[in-house]
Amino acid sequence: MTPMATGSPPALYQVKGWDKAFEGAKSRTYSNKSSCQMPTKHGLGFRYLISRRNGAAIFGAWCAMIQVLSRQTNPRRGYLTDTGQKDGRHYTAKDLSVLTGIPGGVCAVMLQACTSKDVDWLRVTNCPDTTRIPQGSIVPLDSDSDSDSDSDSDSDSDCLGQFERCWVAYGRYGVKKKSLEYWNTMQQEDHDAIEGAIPGYLKCVGLGRSKSQFEGWLNPANRKWDVDWTAAEADLRKKTEAKDWRGDMSNIPNIEDYPV
Repeated sequence: MTPMATGSPPALYQVKGWDKAFEGAKSRTYSNKSSCQMPTKHGLGFRYLISRRNGAAIFGAWCAMIQVLSRQTNPRRGYLTDTGQKDGRHYTAKDLSVLTGIPGGVCAVMLQACTSKDVDWLRVTNCPDTTRIPQGSIVPLDSDSDSDSDSDSDSDSDCLGQFERCWVAYGRYGVKKKSLEYWNTMQQEDHDAIEGAIPGYLKCVGLGRSKSQFEGWLNPANRKWDVDWTAAEADLRKKTEAKDWRGDMSNIPNIEDYPV
């Protein structure tokens, strides 16, 4: 009998330069830490990250993740696992969301952005699909070195498949092939913006807005991901509340029905 195929494990992320940037002489002696240290230098990586759409939220997710990893027991090496070691359970964007309270979409974009060549704060080790990872970010699992391999690849795709995440988050609604065609014409900045905008758009759909098929939503001629969906949601809620209020007033008897 042929064994049942199993899915590939999540990618294993590691913070680059953890010991140098996030540990000090004293903290290295602590089995458990109740606080963490962070660099104050705002280099190119920070500038590229903060200039992205929702860059402040992405940086907040990064800081929260560093706090989570700082609580791990010694020796800490910056691995995104439940034990802080290579062989621990790999943390995903969903896990980070549960641990920090930050939306999973923001955590997913943070992981993708921080493995990009521009930011370069995270490495991905032993990803199941190495063709989907920026080549400057992948290193052998047994390497704790902070040296980076040179690459001519301009791809910022991560092994989780950003398009696939967006397709699933959107509810697999539409023509996937056409959606992917539009996706492949866009820049990474648009990919990040799309992933960040989907949750807000779906909240509006939940409040009564008609839902477009994914290929229509991705059509560059429409650029629906540039809409401020937070403001749109607030406007829809106001309209809903106003409608409910008018409905309540309609049940109030006319004052002329009562004797003076």
